[in-house]
Amino acid sequence: MKKIFLFLSLITLLACEKQEDLAKFTVSLDPNNTYIAGDPVIFNLSGNPDYISLFTGEKGSQYEYRNRTSVNEEGTKLVFRFSALVSQRAPENSLDFLVSTEFGGITRKGYSTDSALLKNTNWTVLTSELNLPTVQNGSSNVEVDLTEYIDKPTSIAFRYQSDARANVRQPHWELTNIGLFLISPDGVETPAELDIQSLFGNFDYQDKTNPYLYNTTSTNEGKWYKRTVNNSINLRWTEKGTNKPSNLDYLFINPIILNQSKPDMPIGIKSVHEKLSSYSYVFSEPGTYKVVFVAKNHDYKEDKEIIREVVVNVN
Repeated sequence: MKKIFLFLSLITLLACEKQEDLAKFTVSLDPNNTYIAGDPVIFNLSGNPDYISLFTGEKGSQYEYRNRTSVNEEGTKLVFRFSALVSQRAPENSLDFLVSTEFGGITRKGYSTDSALLKNTNWTVLTSELNLPTVQNGSSNVEVDLTEYIDKPTSIAFRYQSDARANVRQPHWELTNIGLFLISPDGVETPAELDIQSLFGNFDYQDKTNPYLYNTTSTNEGKWYKRTVNNSINLRWTEKGTNKPSNLDYLFINPIILNQSKPDMPIGIKSVHEKLSSYSYVFSEPGTYKVVFVAKNHDYKEDKEIIREVVVNVN
C-alpha cells in the first residue's frame, strides 16, 4: 500500500511540474528577421510543452475564428452564382429562380404529398433580378444577392416550365459553376462552406412513380441530368422532343443556413516526442498578422493550454 501511495504521489508531483513548465512557455521574434514578404520569419521558443500549434493570422488560420461555424460579421454579403446556357429553342420564361424561408423540405413520402408541398410553398420569385439568357443558344454568368437570407434557414429552387409546341423542341437549360460566396465588408470573397451543388434534389411532375430521380444518361427526355465535370456539378435539363406534352420540374435545396463556415485551423508544429527552440514561417503577402501559439500539456487528470500572441508586420 505504501508503494502505491508513493507512486501516486510521484505522478501528482510530475503533473504539477508539467503545468508549471507550461506557464514558462514564451515566444519572441528573432532579432535578425527582415519582415519582408517571402522571407522567413523566425520565432524563438522557450519551454518544452507537449504540443504546440500555430495560428498564423492569415485567412483561414485566425485564432478568434477557431470555433466559428457561420459568418455573421456585420456588412457581409451573400451572393449565389451560376453559369446558364439555353439551347434548342428560345427560353421564353421557362426557368425561374425561387427562394423561400417557409418551405419545410421534401418528405419523400410520395408524389401527392411532395408535389403539393412544392406548389403550395410561398416562394419568392427572383428571376427578374437575374441576367438569364433570353435567346436560343444564349449564355450568361448569373449573380443574385441573397444577403437578406444570410442567417435564416432558406431553400433555393429552380423551376422549369415549358409548354407543348408542334414541331418544336422544348428549351434545354444547362447550369454550371454553381456556388455561394461570402463577401466581407472590406471586399474579401470566400466560398461558403457548403457543397451547394450536391445538395440539389429533383422533382419531376411528369413521373408519378419516382419523381425524385435524376436522369442517369443525357439521352432521356424531360428530366434534369446531374453530372460532375471538372470539379463542377453540371445540372443539365434534357429537353423533350417535338410534339411532347408540357413539362414542370423543380431543382431544389431543402432548408439550410446559407452562411455556414468551417472553423479556422492551426498548424501543428510540435508533438510530445519533439523539442523545438524556434520555428520559421513565410508570409507570402504584406500585412499585419496576429500570430497565436497554442501550447498544451497532457497529464492523467486533464489537458492544460496556454496561448502566446505576437504581432508581425510584414512589408
